[in-house]
Formats: sequence, structure tokens, C-alpha cells
Amino acid sequence: MDLQTKRDFFSQLDVEVVTIAIDPLSDLERVVTEYGLALPVMSDSDKSVSRTYDMLGFGMHPGFRPAHSFVLVGKDGVILWRADYGAPPREAMYVPENEIRDAVARALP
Repeated sequence: MDLQTKRDFFSQLDVEVVTIAIDPLSDLERVVTEYGLALPVMSDSDKSVSRTYDMLGFGMHPGFRPAHSFVLVGKDGVILWRADYGAPPREAMYVPENEIRDAVARALP
């Protein structure tokens, strides 16, 4: 799903889309510039956010790197919905746009 082009949909749901990666900020700055990203991109180089939301137990490198995941966190910090990709049973790296959109809409209170 091209989250960058679908920001209006998420804004209407009062959902903020943020990309979080464990890469150092300098690497992320290069990627943001190279791909012209407008979404907020955050560095979690110490993996504290990844640990808080149990992101290290999924994906191709469990315990070391977070999965390719989508997580919907409520304003109270509680996970309302998540989907992890890149490891069984959801090995596909591409997620159909309507799957994420519809799941997020259903998960909201």
C-alpha cells in the first residue's frame, strides 16, 4: 500500500501514519531524500520502540530486526490491530491497499 498517497484516508480516521525503522538517522535521512518521502520517519536505533510494541519477535530475523509490520496504536498506547509480513504465515511483502485500509477502519473504536 502506498501510505504516502493515502494519507487523506487515514487523516479522515484521525490516524497518523509514521514509519519507524531501526536504521540510524543518517541512513534514514538519505532514504527520505532519495525517495521523496513526506511521511514522518523515525529512527529507533536503540530498538526501544520495537521492544515496547513487541516488534522483534516477527519477521525474517526474529529477535534482531522488526518485521515488515503495520501496527495501529490507540491514543492510550494500546495496540488495536497489527499485521506482520515477511515471515510465515504472511510471507508476502506487498499488502493489498484495501486489506490495510479495511482492517484499520474495522479496528478503530
